[in-house]
Amino acid sequence: MKKNILITLMIAGSLSIFACNNAAKTETDSVEAAEDSNENVNNDVKEDDSDFMIAAANGGMMEVEAGKIAQSNAAASNVKTFGSQMIADHNKAGEELKALAASKNVVLPETPGEDVQGHLNEMKGLKGIEFDKHYVDMMVSDHDKTVSMFEEAAKDAKDADVRTWAAKTLPTLKGHQAAAKAMKERM
Repeated sequence: MKKNILITLMIAGSLSIFACNNAAKTETDSVEAAEDSNENVNNDVKEDDSDFMIAAANGGMMEVEAGKIAQSNAAASNVKTFGSQMIADHNKAGEELKALAASKNVVLPETPGEDVQGHLNEMKGLKGIEFDKHYVDMMVSDHDKTVSMFEEAAKDAKDADVRTWAAKTLPTLKGHQAAAKAMKERM
């Protein structure tokens, strides 16, 4: 009998350790942690809207950090200027998004997700013209995706405040998209 109890306790202990290890692994990604928090919290928006807000926050943080890298690694002055504009505009949009999320009880990631962070780390190793080409290509691609995501949210978000914020932010993103495409054509 004591043997059975001991075996049961050992199994339970092992499962607890396994569960804790898995929880620690998933919580290292700020984006996943935010998604998990929003699933477990009674917030004021639908899951699609909170997922959009998380993606927008993650993308905005990536734009800011990539802009900072452009300040030190870019060769062309117009790429550095564009990076500076990304920092200013995406910081402003990020602050507006944080306020909106707080009013809706939506948890946003505090740091870029692991995939974004990995890409940023790769970018830190690029310098000069190699960096410029990579950064501008990335800005075109990312802004194409971001504009599409914001157009959809501006039209289809369930929450009126989320729709309004997406629609208000969209012209700035379209300006970034056009500027990135123009830089790419000049390269």
